[in-house]
Amino acid sequence: MADRLAASRDANVHAVLIARYGKLVFERYFKGWDEVHGRPVENIGFDANTLNDMRSVTKSAASLAVGIAIEPRTNR
Repeated sequence: MADRLAASRDANVHAVLIARYGKLVFERYFKGWDEVHGRPVENIGFDANTLNDMRSVTKSAASLAVGIAIEPRTNR
């Protein structure tokens, strides 16, 4: 999967990280584009220290955390 993402010109995936049982088991970063101060920047080499334009991702993560917090305990 990672090799196909790296070869793709259309994917624009910045990173793939996989955790299992609380431990990071796979980590790979790619080149792509992002926005810096509202302007597109191409061919950025992303790594663990690259800041990303998160926009609406934060809302999705927050709503997921709230849903987990209010889920009835009987389903666990």
